[in-house]
Amino acid sequence: MSDAAYDPAMQPEVAPPSGAARRRKRIPDEETERRVLDAAVRAVSELGLTVSLEHLSFEEIIRDADVSRSSVYRRWPYKDLFFADLLLELARSTDLYDESDHPLVDALATIEERRDDLRTDAGRRALVVDLLHRSLEQDLESVYASPRWRTYIALNATFAGLPDGDLRARVGDALKATERRFTAQRAALLARVIPLLGYRLVAPLEDPDGYELLAYAVGSTYTGLIIRALSDPDLLTHKRPLQPPGAPHPDDWSTAALIATTTFLAFIEPDPTSTWTDNHITETLAALKELATPPRADG
Repeated sequence: MSDAAYDPAMQPEVAPPSGAARRRKRIPDEETERRVLDAAVRAVSELGLTVSLEHLSFEEIIRDADVSRSSVYRRWPYKDLFFADLLLELARSTDLYDESDHPLVDALATIEERRDDLRTDAGRRALVVDLLHRSLEQDLESVYASPRWRTYIALNATFAGLPDGDLRARVGDALKATERRFTAQRAALLARVIPLLGYRLVAPLEDPDGYELLAYAVGSTYTGLIIRALSDPDLLTHKRPLQPPGAPHPDDWSTAALIATTTFLAFIEPDPTSTWTDNHITETLAALKELATPPRADG
């Protein structure tokens, strides 16, 4: 054996393992699945979950548009640029208010049938609760089935996942404008209907912004309920006997309609200055009929 000192630098270089030697010890499929899912959950917890337009085929859209493919790619060299413009266009063009689903059309028939209930405080309270029950059940079901509302909810989810920058700011401004436009339209209708039924906003909400606050509260309640109902439709479809304050007897209510109705009732109260003579009732029905009449196509 040599007496020379051991020098690591003089030792032959050992190559890293290759082939089968590099392979990790095989782990069971179940553990592989669990590890990958856990890693993905950690990534989502750090980065958040986003919604995208990746399910749309850029090529199919070009074919459906019946335009030159080369012209489209000159305008949008990358599909990400197109999806950014599409997202902004959707945010700008989504309209949540549909006059064809006028909430007073069906309500008017009920009011005319029960016009005698308008004469007493208890009768008006029962009528208002019943009208809210019927209209909100119908409205929630309509919103739940509406592609416009589902698009709006998805747009808000997509917005939450956008990185800070010009696109996020522009999409946010467009969504804000859509929400404010819808709120203003609903507030204008409520400002006319609620006094006609002998009710008013509770103090201190009687200022000019009170009806917008009411419309915003009900709209926000709608949005939350619809998001929950996407995974749990029973919120809209399962009904059980309930008797909210002011209702003269129990009736079949969905959870969603009960929540929306109690939210609404928290903002209004009977107007003690309202008088209900035969002439006033006739005038009220005429005013409600005018409001419930859809606008003519010629403006």
